Amino acid sequence: MPEQINSQVLSSLRSDVGRRFGFRLETSTDFANLSLAIAESKAGYISPSTLKRFWGYVKDVYSSKRLSTLDTLARYIGYNGFNHYSGSFEQSKSSLSDFNSSNSLDVQTLSAGSHLRVTWFPNRILSMTYLGQLTFSIDESINSRLTPGHKVKCLTLVKGQPLILNVLMSDAPNSMRTYTAGKKHGIDWEISD
Repeated sequence: MPEQINSQVLSSLRSDVGRRFGFRLETSTDFANLSLAIAESKAGYISPSTLKRFWGYVKDVYSSKRLSTLDTLARYIGYNGFNHYSGSFEQSKSSLSDFNSSNSLDVQTLSAGSHLRVTWFPNRILSMTYLGQLTFSIDESINSRLTPGHKVKCLTLVKGQPLILNVLMSDAPNSMRTYTAGKKHGIDWEISD
């Protein structure tokens, strides 16, 4: 890897790959799963040990920053290669701290009756109907502690981040409990009207 590659570009590449993968990289198994996901995407192959070095999970700076590794990671997130990615990074450098609406949902933009499906690891699903005033009714709950009929309040959902819901208690109308979904790996969501 050329020494002049900006560390911000590499950090951004790590973040973008992590976002595409959808899970935090915290264990050896996570890196093995990322290696498999990259191979299945047909972007190329990177071994779990190379991925661990690139993320700093293990210390070794030589092979983790080869241009072939960077090219494969860039292809995995939709670029032609690392040069294409770094060129795009430089063009958007002025907006690194900008708002990102593609991964977030402002609940106030939903219409009453909209259906939302929220998923998180491992195999957790909530299907909800928007009632208005930041309130949802749980229609279906798979492997979560919420049950159909629960009413929850939420302002924003962000892909890849935990979801915090205020659960309205039916036995005490003015009281709420907080429920956090996707604490470790964050959530994903989709709207279906």
